[in-house]
Amino acid sequence: MQRITRRRCFSTLFAIGLLFIAGGGGGDCQVMQDPDGGPTGTLERVVLNLVKLDVNATTASGPTVGDGVLAFNANANAVLAWLRSGETQARVVPAPANMTHDTQDFMFVGTKLVVKDRNSGSIYVFDTDSEDVQAIPSASVNLGTSGTWDADGHLVATLNATVTTQDGPNQVVKMTDITDINNFVTTPFDDPTEGVNTVSVDATGGRIAVRGNQNSFFIYDVNNPGAPIANWNISPLQGGAGVTGDIKIRGDFVIFFDDDEVFSLLNIVSGVVTKPARNPARANRGLDIEPVNGANRYGYFSQATDDDGNSIAIVNRLLLGRTDDVDNPIDPLGEFVNGGDADDGRVGFGASVSISPNGRFVFVAGAAPVEVSEEERLYLSIDGANFSPVEDTDDALNILRASAVDCSDNLVAFLIPQDLDDPISPVTIGYATLPPP
Repeated sequence: MQRITRRRCFSTLFAIGLLFIAGGGGGDCQVMQDPDGGPTGTLERVVLNLVKLDVNATTASGPTVGDGVLAFNANANAVLAWLRSGETQARVVPAPANMTHDTQDFMFVGTKLVVKDRNSGSIYVFDTDSEDVQAIPSASVNLGTSGTWDADGHLVATLNATVTTQDGPNQVVKMTDITDINNFVTTPFDDPTEGVNTVSVDATGGRIAVRGNQNSFFIYDVNNPGAPIANWNISPLQGGAGVTGDIKIRGDFVIFFDDDEVFSLLNIVSGVVTKPARNPARANRGLDIEPVNGANRYGYFSQATDDDGNSIAIVNRLLLGRTDDVDNPIDPLGEFVNGGDADDGRVGFGASVSISPNGRFVFVAGAAPVEVSEEERLYLSIDGANFSPVEDTDDALNILRASAVDCSDNLVAFLIPQDLDDPISPVTIGYATLPPP
């Protein structure tokens, strides 16, 4: 494994196609006992086939991961770069004429990268299989200055400005099928009875969830655009529907943070709202949920106790629960990775969470902004087991420093320091393939 101790000049590298020098370990993902003993000798490590790239990434946001592909900001955010798993040379993601990427608004679905344009309300899609790129027509989909979007599977759900003139002129809620990027199919839906602020789509479950500005969730059937809209109102006495923070729909549940930063689950069939006992949460850290074994596995960061971390902590305790047993989460003990104090991180503590779509892998890491601090490390829970730190033999504690993690069923990527000896090191990208079931 090659240790990265220097920065590289992108003005030189672009001429040769964004060359990356990578080092990787071999073997499948496995859990092993630290052989070195010492203050961290009691912690089991997960060994990943880790690859470290020698490239100048940025902290505007972390990488995004798809089916064997990843993308990330590079060259002081001027470039959106991508590569396939196993490759050592990345390329620039092409953009349609007069468009460029929003540094915080892009995501993979399968092998397609969906990107919001930096200077408009338009969206474009890059197909890594064909290496073709196409913009969704702005006459059909236009987010304006405040609209939001989400993608899953072959669908992109959007909350549009009312300036569109095609595919439902002036409609706010729309869905675009991106199966064929040379033939986008956009479907409009009836608008909710109030203003809206957030959208999430579940392609497998066939539903779109939209949060309204007056404590409501509106649920759409993607296969029946003309069907009545399910409307669940969550009164202020129940905590409300929240107005900030992420939402996500999977199966019969929408997860969100209420007005008091309480992590909540809305059953979109019964309308029942469940709030796990370990609350309030850290809403600005995000959440995640994916189906597994007839239920859903979800994760959120807690600030319910002093030991969980508070609203200004660099990292908080990640609680990992299931929708069929909400009050018995995996609750990390939070072992100190240095064996003595929290300065170098605690197992299961972080500021970003990513659950693989198949529900098998749950990763916890630090947050994207600034640098990757000593407290920000990578932890992994496999098949509902307790969290273990990920090994990095380059690190003095043999535990990987990482932030802004994202994973698919077969790949995980994250920000890492370029120089482990520099406390404010610029960042680069690390990634690892994940084993099949």
